[in-house]
Amino acid sequence: MKPLSRILIYPLSALVLAVPATAQTGGDPATMMPADVFEYLELDAGALDRGIHQLDLVQLLEDPDFQEFFLPLFNQIGVDPNQPIDSLLARAPIDQFLAGHAAVGIRGLRFWVEQPDGTSTRVEISPNSPITARAILDVVGLFGSYGIDSDTGRPWNLDELKYEMGLDLVAVLEPGPALQQHVEQLLANPMPPIKEIHQDQIAGRTVTHMSLDVEMTYGIVSDIYIDMSGPTWLIATSLQSFEAAANVQPSSSLAAAPDRKSVV
Repeated sequence: MKPLSRILIYPLSALVLAVPATAQTGGDPATMMPADVFEYLELDAGALDRGIHQLDLVQLLEDPDFQEFFLPLFNQIGVDPNQPIDSLLARAPIDQFLAGHAAVGIRGLRFWVEQPDGTSTRVEISPNSPITARAILDVVGLFGSYGIDSDTGRPWNLDELKYEMGLDLVAVLEPGPALQQHVEQLLANPMPPIKEIHQDQIAGRTVTHMSLDVEMTYGIVSDIYIDMSGPTWLIATSLQSFEAAANVQPSSSLAAAPDRKSVV
């Protein structure tokens, strides 16, 4: 269990490095996504660049009322807390990292937080354990408690807050030149939290497998599986999710699911 305010950006930056895989460039990324993802986000680089400030998540990050909560993250990645998105985009233009569509699907989520009064919130979601209304209410209640305590002069000490979390992700994207260069440098000169890089044979493919230091990633991500065989990139953070994405067919993919999530 680690203090919440010390969540490092390492797992997030590792995920953004992505996984090249076979697919049609410019095609529907949902055709490569397992149908059992319970949360799905699809982005178009051009539309995102034009409308990024309209996204709810971006508005939350820029909300002055939540600035203190996100300040440790802003400091970790070195952005201006008063203009976090604009200062980040000034350093890393979207079209240099994404040349087209990108999509992320969440297949598993583990989240536990112990509040200062000893009350704990635990949520575990997977294809075999779908999200429930109770889990949603528990998370809403957690953020509600944080807001009430802050408003009543009992702010939480985020350096002492105990938590555990983990993510099981699949992602596909069309990389831009900066992202391609970044990945090449990373694989040639791995840095922490990467502990080891080796080749695995999975689903008939030669896969680059990066093992991460769980102490540095706080257990959020422990492995990344990469297939470098095609122009469209794919990422998976578990062997099971990589196999599911590698074996998915368009007719059984998220693209064919009746409850497919909306596109940003």
